Amino acid sequence: MRTCSILLVACACSASAPSAPAPGIVERATAEFAGAYPLEATPTGVIREFALDAAPAELPLVDGKPLKVWAYNGQVPGPTLRITLGETIRVRFSNHLPQETTIHWHGVRLPNAMDGVPYVTQQPVAPGATFVYEFTPKDAGTFWFHPHVRASEQVERGLYGVLIVDDARPKPYSRDVAWVLDDWLLDGSGQIAPQFNTRHDLAMDGRWGNAITINGRTNTVLRVRPGERIRLRLLNSANGRIFAPDFGELDARIIAVDGLYLRAPIPASRFELAPGNRLDVELTFDHSTSAPLEIWDRRPVRDHVDDRRGRDDPRRRSRDGDGSRDGAERHARARHVRAAPLHQRLGAQPSDAHPRHVLSPARPRRRARRRAVLPRHRGGPWS
Repeated sequence: MRTCSILLVACACSASAPSAPAPGIVERATAEFAGAYPLEATPTGVIREFALDAAPAELPLVDGKPLKVWAYNGQVPGPTLRITLGETIRVRFSNHLPQETTIHWHGVRLPNAMDGVPYVTQQPVAPGATFVYEFTPKDAGTFWFHPHVRASEQVERGLYGVLIVDDARPKPYSRDVAWVLDDWLLDGSGQIAPQFNTRHDLAMDGRWGNAITINGRTNTVLRVRPGERIRLRLLNSANGRIFAPDFGELDARIIAVDGLYLRAPIPASRFELAPGNRLDVELTFDHSTSAPLEIWDRRPVRDHVDDRRGRDDPRRRSRDGDGSRDGAERHARARHVRAAPLHQRLGAQPSDAHPRHVLSPARPRRRARRRAVLPRHRGGPWS
């Protein structure tokens, strides 16, 4: 009979006391973070009421063709809920889905009973049932909401939306715009591929789509004029894809990350947007030009094709869903180029007085700059 010996090794640690922090460092850190992370909410007594209905729908999404989705209030993304810091939000939620569900308020510090975690903070909302969420956020910023029941399926079917908590004294921007970045895995019929949590997705880093959208479409247009200063709120609602927005020659500065303000704005470069992350970017259009200004996703494209699925794998199909060799070749080219555009235009309406700015996909460069700042989120990003 074979025996095994287990060797236990004890490591002795120095008994000397830890060195004291440098003089004044605690005071400086306390002063820097004072007021940045309030311990308690400060309700003003104002209550903002909203109604959210989750139900199946068929909407003109991605390239404009009818897409069968699950949606909040019949739209994808769902309606943007907006309140001011100190106000209480009250959401009456109705579930018209064939599955039970909840709503999780991603990034919001709130009472545990309102967090939307099934069987932990609440019972799931059954089909046909309702639930009222009510809380007063402690922080201003960009947040989002989505299910916490079968999230890898329900979010991928279109159930997500943006929650904006404005400052009590909002910053003086010309406009405040939210862009939800997502990718959709479509099958040969152009519909959402119905296989979720596959062995392939679980073994890799989540479910990657074959169609990238902003606010559910590939033709989103934001018209701007010289002199405008815009707050652009970016949310990555994808399951596995990481975006690395490259604003090129635009005057773009990051002012907040995941709902929290930075001490001072930093250039919007070399920053990755992982699933669930939010990024608030200040865009300044301080000159007139008719030349296009381009935004790129500089995150290298991963090869997520499962060879065992052969030609039936939706990842091998072209965007038209024909499964042709041409589609496979386009997929291969995307991998070798390793730079994927965000497929959107940011432009100003042409006029005699104001030449237009245009933000559009550019011709792929031969080599993309790899930018690694945020860690990769493996599996489901929702927490």
